[in-house]
Amino acid sequence: LTTSQGLHEQYWNMTKGIVRTALEDSLIMMENYDLHPEMGHKEVGGVKSKIDSNGNYHILEQLEIDWKYSTAMQTCDNLLIVKSIIKETFKRHKLDVTFLAKPIEKVAGNGAHLHFSIFLKLKNGNLINIFSDNDSEFMSPIGYGAIMGILKNYDIINPFISNTIDSLKR
Repeated sequence: LTTSQGLHEQYWNMTKGIVRTALEDSLIMMENYDLHPEMGHKEVGGVKSKIDSNGNYHILEQLEIDWKYSTAMQTCDNLLIVKSIIKETFKRHKLDVTFLAKPIEKVAGNGAHLHFSIFLKLKNGNLINIFSDNDSEFMSPIGYGAIMGILKNYDIINPFISNTIDSLKR
């Protein structure tokens, strides 16, 4: 927190007003759909709010919403459901949402991303995260190998990962 404040990051600033209400309503709706939201907060990006000469309030916030992991296929379904919940909830509050990585030049966007883990299921049913090194807070050698494999083959897998112009802008 001290480092974040020293860098003038906005991670820990409270989201206020109608944006906070829409964010909280989205989290409640996600919970109603058993998506188990874990966190919703303001991110570093965004532009300071302002009121224009016509008295219209302009808010440009970057938000992060996290929910519980699942299998790869279920996560894909959940992502579509969550995006719909967020868009519709914010629309009810007369707010627009974009998931574009760079909706405005030189301003951080919300670019949706995901985190993944790979587990090994033992015969006794226990799961072992093969990317985690239980002896430290760093990745395991298998985790580093997976990252190196992705980077080595990025030119081949890039069309599947960054398949829009917007994703390449980020």
